[in-house]
Amino acid sequence: GASHENNEALSTRAVDLMLAVDTVAQADWVEQHPILRDPFILVTAPQLGDTPSLEQLKASPFVRYASDLQIGRQIEAQLRRSNVHPARGFEFSTNQALFAMTAELGGWAITTALAFFGTPLAGDMVQANPLPVPSFSRRLALHARRGALGELPHQMAQDIRTCLSARILVSAAQRLPFLKDGFLIIQ
Repeated sequence: GASHENNEALSTRAVDLMLAVDTVAQADWVEQHPILRDPFILVTAPQLGDTPSLEQLKASPFVRYASDLQIGRQIEAQLRRSNVHPARGFEFSTNQALFAMTAELGGWAITTALAFFGTPLAGDMVQANPLPVPSFSRRLALHARRGALGELPHQMAQDIRTCLSARILVSAAQRLPFLKDGFLIIQ
C-alpha cells in the first residue's frame, strides 16, 4: 500500500508487522529489520528491441507509476537528477497495469526488480533492461512496533530473507545478469 497508509496502519495497531519500503524518517517507536536492496530497472515493450538507446526511449511513450506513490516519486526524482524529462502521459498504481500499458503502447517504464519478478506474466509483456540513467535502488524492511512482539520480527525477517533468496534472487541472477550484486539480501 501507500507509505502513509502503511505507517498509519502500524501506528493504529491495524497491523502488527509490515514489509514495506524503508523510509528515511523512522519513528522511535518502530523497529526495522532490513530485508532487501531492490534496484530499479528499465522495462520496455518488446518492439523496442534489446537495450534500447536513451534517444529511442525519448521517442517512445513513458508509462509512469502514479505520483501519489512513493515509487513514482522516487523514479521522477531520479529522472530529474539525470536530466531526463519524458512527456506526461499515463500513470498507474499497479505493476500489472504499468506493464500491460507499456507493452500496449510500445513504450517504456521504470520499475524495480522485485516488482518485475513479483508480477505474474511480467516477462511475457515487457523486457527488462539496465537503466538508461545512473542506477538507484530502494530498501525494503520489516517494520514492527518496537518491543511489542519480542523476537518474532527478527525471526520473520530471517524467514523472509531465506524465502527471497531461494525463490527470487536465484532466478534474477539467471534471467537478469545485468543486476549483478545490485539485487541483494541485507543481513
